[in-house]
Amino acid sequence: MEGQSSVGTEFWFGLGTYVVTVIGWYQAKRSQLKADKRRYRANYLIEVIGAIGAGVSRDLGHPINRNIALGVERALEKIQFLGTKEQVDLTLDLMNHLQDKKFICAEDTMAKLFTSLRDELRGEFRQEALDPIHAKKFPFIRF
Repeated sequence: MEGQSSVGTEFWFGLGTYVVTVIGWYQAKRSQLKADKRRYRANYLIEVIGAIGAGVSRDLGHPINRNIALGVERALEKIQFLGTKEQVDLTLDLMNHLQDKKFICAEDTMAKLFTSLRDELRGEFRQEALDPIHAKKFPFIRF
């Protein structure tokens, strides 16, 4: 009888250890996936914010700014796939303004889009949102 009790205890102890190990592995994997997703999201936001920021207060139709304009195009494409609903709507509005050569209207929309992207990025790093950026006071200097 004692042999059976010892075997039963070892079995349950081994099974308990296995279950705890699997649960721990699952939690670690889930945590790693969340961290990877946040890192990817932050990298995406930094990339599109940089491209849009480079296009602010520049004549994107001028040949000298062609590379900057292509960067803005790629950023707008990425936002259409990965952005929030608000960001996608602002992107479509911005694209319409740029296509119609309404650069004054585009600056206002670009400022709103930049603010939305910046606030989302700050949220990823658990920082508070800042005041909205206004088109006339966009924080970029062009020489």
